[in-house]
Amino acid sequence: MRKLLFLLAAVFLFSQAAFAGQDLRSVLEKELDGPAKLPDQKSVVFFVGVPQYGILKDAGGGHFALSDCIEMDVAPFVYGDRVYVPARPLLNAAGIPDENISFAGNEVRAEAYPGTEYSISLTISLDRPRLAVNGREWPTYGPPVVKDGRTCLPVREIGEALAYAVYWQDPTDDAPGTVTFLSLFDTQASRSGSARDALRQAREAAEKVAALSDVTLTYPVDEKYLDSMYNARLAAERINGTVLQPGEIFSFNSATGPRTLKNGFKYGLGFLGPDVGSGVCRTATILYQAARAAGLEIVERHTHEGGDAPYASHEDDAAVQWNVADLKFKNSLSFPVKIVIVPVGDDSLRAKIVRLAG
Repeated sequence: MRKLLFLLAAVFLFSQAAFAGQDLRSVLEKELDGPAKLPDQKSVVFFVGVPQYGILKDAGGGHFALSDCIEMDVAPFVYGDRVYVPARPLLNAAGIPDENISFAGNEVRAEAYPGTEYSISLTISLDRPRLAVNGREWPTYGPPVVKDGRTCLPVREIGEALAYAVYWQDPTDDAPGTVTFLSLFDTQASRSGSARDALRQAREAAEKVAALSDVTLTYPVDEKYLDSMYNARLAAERINGTVLQPGEIFSFNSATGPRTLKNGFKYGLGFLGPDVGSGVCRTATILYQAARAAGLEIVERHTHEGGDAPYASHEDDAAVQWNVADLKFKNSLSFPVKIVIVPVGDDSLRAKIVRLAG
């Protein structure tokens, strides 16, 4: 009898403590082909500086697709060396519905996977760095942070406590930094390529949500235009990577400098004939289209006289001339943006206006 009571007590204590974070993950990994099912656990991606999170859907065959983007009222941000996300959207993304989240005094309490043997109870202190998982202290590296009236939590600790694999991807020219929660059931050891595919899809999703506009223009292919295309590419090189803070005005002429031989430009054949620097209107045109599509305020813009240019209609082109005609636009948005403009092959340019974390 004494042995039976001891066994029952051990089972009770195990059920209260074992299914927490990595412990739960280990248990579930052994049961992937058995009864373990957590239907609320989805793979999700958070975009630093962008007030949305994306849901990654397993498309079969170890491949993923972005199935939805959910709006948040505060964008994820970096504080110290951690990424923070508003508490409620973070917990919702991790599969915890609103009815299982409560704010009581200086604590946030949440119940994950209720009604299953893998139920997890989170208690998060709001006034100090403390996280308890099923009553057990969990490692945490910083207290919650209040931003714009919203309580925000460190992403990694919450994800790992809920048995997700958590991955950080650094920002690039085309995408913000991302934190991806990969569901255990999307990253089985027997499908080792799944995690790589999910992270690739997360990066592609980040590029899509960050790109406010994305324009590609192809220009006439002819030997007589080779130096004109050289000038267009040189202007693009000098503009690429420019960051505009809210309210800041971009000037094409200031960014590229005078179109002179000394400044690196060549004689090119332009809309009005040969001249040093001819061809930079190609760069101005695609940049105008990208800025317009991104919703930036156009401050100054001129068109070519005498009809449409060979690569754009009168409504879509932008003519520039040093000390005479400029292309200017203002970042009229509430966050900084980056201009990305790069060559594509020998006859095209691609321009994007990319949202940055503010």
